[in-house]
Amino acid sequence: MIDRGKISDINDFFLPPEKRNGGCVYFYRIAGCFEGFGSFIGKYLDEAQTNGVVIEGGIRNPTQGNLEYYSEILGDSFKEDASFISGALSKWLPRLDPGQNKLCADALYSTLRLLEADGKNENIRKNTYVKFMCWLYYRFEPVVRRIGGEKYPKILYEGSCISSHEIMLITALCGCGCDAVLLEYDSDAAYLKADPSSKYSDRLELSGMTEFPQDFSVAELRRQNSEKESLSRIYGGKPDKVMICNKWGSGKPFDDIITPLGSRKHDAGEIPTCFYLVRGTDDKINYSKQLYELRKNMISAGRAVHIENYHIALPENPEIAAVTRSSYQSLEQLAAGLAKNLSYITDPALRSIIAKSFVDTLSAAYEKDSNLNKLSSKGVYILCWLKRIFSSLYKEYKNGVIGCYIFLGSELTLNEDLFIRFLAGTPADVLILMPDLNGKIVIADERCISVNYTESSDIDGFPTDDNILKVGTAAYHAERELDDVLYNNSGLFRDRQYGRARTVLLETICEEIPILWDTELKYRSGFSADSKGITIPVIFAKISGVKNSDIDEYWRQIKRLITADTLVIKSAPYIVPEQSYPIMADAVQFLRNGKLRRDEIKACREYQYGFLREEMQEHILDKIQMLLDSGVIKDGKTNGREYRILSVCLSLNKPIVRMIQKFDFTKKNPKIIYIITTESAISLEDTIVLTLLSYIGFDVLFYVPTGYICTEKYYAEIPFTEHQNGEYMYDLTVPDFDKINANAKKSFWGGLFGKK
Repeated sequence: MIDRGKISDINDFFLPPEKRNGGCVYFYRIAGCFEGFGSFIGKYLDEAQTNGVVIEGGIRNPTQGNLEYYSEILGDSFKEDASFISGALSKWLPRLDPGQNKLCADALYSTLRLLEADGKNENIRKNTYVKFMCWLYYRFEPVVRRIGGEKYPKILYEGSCISSHEIMLITALCGCGCDAVLLEYDSDAAYLKADPSSKYSDRLELSGMTEFPQDFSVAELRRQNSEKESLSRIYGGKPDKVMICNKWGSGKPFDDIITPLGSRKHDAGEIPTCFYLVRGTDDKINYSKQLYELRKNMISAGRAVHIENYHIALPENPEIAAVTRSSYQSLEQLAAGLAKNLSYITDPALRSIIAKSFVDTLSAAYEKDSNLNKLSSKGVYILCWLKRIFSSLYKEYKNGVIGCYIFLGSELTLNEDLFIRFLAGTPADVLILMPDLNGKIVIADERCISVNYTESSDIDGFPTDDNILKVGTAAYHAERELDDVLYNNSGLFRDRQYGRARTVLLETICEEIPILWDTELKYRSGFSADSKGITIPVIFAKISGVKNSDIDEYWRQIKRLITADTLVIKSAPYIVPEQSYPIMADAVQFLRNGKLRRDEIKACREYQYGFLREEMQEHILDKIQMLLDSGVIKDGKTNGREYRILSVCLSLNKPIVRMIQKFDFTKKNPKIIYIITTESAISLEDTIVLTLLSYIGFDVLFYVPTGYICTEKYYAEIPFTEHQNGEYMYDLTVPDFDKINANAKKSFWGGLFGKK
């Protein structure tokens, strides 16, 4: 007789025998609903109908005709012996194989012994035996013929007044190798009358259990399953692969997301995915870097990553018009009609999985709002958004690699929420990031794991290679944290140990700029160095206005920032607009599909960086490529402007090139101070050069006492931080900084009367 065991998780019921403790079976009473109950009982009912038995309203007692047929076949003899019972079963249930016969005989014998231990006399035990044999023949033969297989048959009993004989029969069937679930709609009292000490079954006790709904029944479950089966025909029945979301991982979102598919614990025929909502961060100073590394690691592993910041752009009219649809009279018609729009998915297995998630998502939405017109609109949104990202997100599916969808923001629209939950049912990881703890995102989906951290981040978008990474200083977040970041982990480095570097923008408060300006890069927040390379934080900022309207102190402040490696530009533009460049004639040959042809560039006779260190040349070309990819320059990919950008980047003047050549990424970086006191604006060429130099690792600082928009004209997206630092002042004359005493102070009387 197979032993009865206890579950550690409700889904243990679906484990094969070899994965259970000692191959045990389960017999549980369930007296209420719990989180995930609908999914569990739907699956259990399905297995009971296909590989077991469903008992509604109790087991009917044998009729007189049943008893007469029993006597005709087996007579009136009875022995409380396993061999005797085995012989009787050979005649009574001849289609049982020897193994099934033995399991059944041993279980019936053991059950009769339990009755004897409870004080039941031989006559009662004989009558019980006869009743059991009739029940086995007329009701349970399909069950016992399945015992001993790879899966335990399932018994689902629905009834409010189970008898002691029924309990003992189910106990015997469990001993043969069956699982049993008893649904108690009223209370546990009826069962306890027959089994006061719960000797034969266990009551399920879970936190948060509630009473069954009044209309709950197996018949209603069967109707719902039938409806699901009807809907499943839309996607061709059960897909070959089953999605298992968050049932394999550690609960640590960033660790699980980067875990390769082959290293995720799962069975054959399963696709293990992640679905996380991460609120806040545990390290706001390095949050941008953490996200940047997350994406970089996934791309390095050959995984597709799609990122949405704040909201998904609404479907445009041509996208909506491309969705074939009509009027519908039922959920099934609607789901079937809209699912036809998935025909562009050529992989049948993938199309089946995606169609199932689409149908399941619409079905769940229908339960909350049965308005078919509204539901149709939601379905159209899902289809439009899916088509936008399909080719990139699922491109490696055939190769056994799943993509990752990342949404960063503070709230979701109803359609965005629905779309994200749809994606969670497809072969893709889904990661929702809400760095601001004041955000409003809540994912009402049992598959989603919410992870909550204690700190907020004001990150303004997911950092990618196309959008230069930003890192806030400690003082930007909190003064106390600044010292920790600036003075720990300083490290020692060889001269020019690193030939290339990643660059991050350092967001600061205005008062920090003089402090950080002349410090070595390794002492700035966001600096890191490891075997893979080095990350250097740079300043790129605009200071508007004159603090306290003190012009003399304004110039002294700038004077104090002029180091030996600082280029000071005193008027705009620095580079004459539309200046001609010798290399311009060859620029078209240097780009193919937006990518630099580096060998051709270096072979060009007009190439003027050939005397630089090889690694520094590659570093410059890396940043030129980054500038072209980023789209930060307005219209940078239209009307041939990309060739202008490339020509300007390959024609830096000699003073700047020498500053680059001298640059050691572990020490102080070169600087640009650009002063604009009039209505003049920087040129397109200035914009290109200054942005490139920032990417290379220069600090770039605009001083604009007028507060005019004179630095922003040619940017599609402003990459620098602007600080409002005092009153706007006009027509100032830039002095000769060699003649300014940076440390001069006003005397008491001079300060009182406005004189030096």
